[in-house]
Amino acid sequence: MVDGIKFNAASFNANGNFFLDANNQEKYKNVFAHLQNNEQYISLDGAKNGEIDNVEITNFISHIDKGEDGKAGDGVITDTELVNWAEGNNQEFHKNLTKSSFNELKNFLYALMGNKVETGELDINADGVMDNGSRVTDSDGKALYESWDYGADGVQDLNLNFKYDQNGNLLTQTLQERLDANGNSVKDGVQTTTFDGNNNTLEQFTVYDKNEDGKLDQVVQNIFDDKGNIAYNMVENLDEAGNTTDTKISYSSYADDGSHVMETQFDSNGDGIADNLTTTSFDKSGNPLLQSIDSDGDGNYDSITSYSYNADGSVTTLAQFDKNDDGKFDAAGMFNYDSQMRMKEAFFDEDLDGKLDSKLTYEYDENGNQNVTRTEINKK
Repeated sequence: MVDGIKFNAASFNANGNFFLDANNQEKYKNVFAHLQNNEQYISLDGAKNGEIDNVEITNFISHIDKGEDGKAGDGVITDTELVNWAEGNNQEFHKNLTKSSFNELKNFLYALMGNKVETGELDINADGVMDNGSRVTDSDGKALYESWDYGADGVQDLNLNFKYDQNGNLLTQTLQERLDANGNSVKDGVQTTTFDGNNNTLEQFTVYDKNEDGKLDQVVQNIFDDKGNIAYNMVENLDEAGNTTDTKISYSSYADDGSHVMETQFDSNGDGIADNLTTTSFDKSGNPLLQSIDSDGDGNYDSITSYSYNADGSVTTLAQFDKNDDGKFDAAGMFNYDSQMRMKEAFFDEDLDGKLDSKLTYEYDENGNQNVTRTEINKK
């Protein structure tokens, strides 16, 4: 929950409209709520045309707040629950539900559940522009929901949801934030991060529209282990029709000292079948030690490479290759890199007879341009 902000308490006037206590003025005139015979009712002017839509929701809290089993939920009304209810119960209502009235409805729901709804301003993202925020707390003062509208443009940019167990202990926090993946001030991604009650990251799910055409083109999912390491990573790219073009999935297991092994599966054509498998072991600093690659998904390694690190920062690798793709290694190489991981020398035993057959020498000019010289060592 964001601290350092003074919220204004919100309430309802005699007409059932939402207003700010600070000046006792009606703020939202298109949302109405009341209780009758202990039943909860709400009506909206979703189109904001001065006429109440043909919508009257009875016992709306029990209809909207649903758990995974379809029964009563946890008392936290998420955006997803509200959208699903609107889409499934009244298409006309959903069509007229603007983002502004959506947020107002949410505040009404929380308030009628006996919770406290507060609003305030703060430059939460430190860009020099005041942002609008709202916070919902229960009767015990525990945070249930918080949202922020960066720049006060009427669009929510950050949402926080809090869930508790029956004893009031915090179970999870879910943060959803709109992202600018391209760095051009256009929000083209949404990232949802789930934390446990101790603020440890559990999962992160991000969707992108990187070409900004209104269609998703990439999905990224990370699942973390109990030490905060990424144990599962999935990157899926989509075409304009929403079909998968390629996928990369990585599984990582970590030792206590931070060293780990990562297995990566590549599906380069989106058919659901991995056509490249790579297994890499890393030291505790994250440097690769051994890498095995099955480049065609046939179950046989096509190359195995070991890494060694020198005191001056240079790196030497030794590799074996299966050039004929027959499951047998038939060539080897040694590769020397400088501290910038630029190739300096490469030596090849092209028939695995234990004798070097050729050498490549790499030189770089002041602009980084590469020049390669080949030398035959054991010409047959």
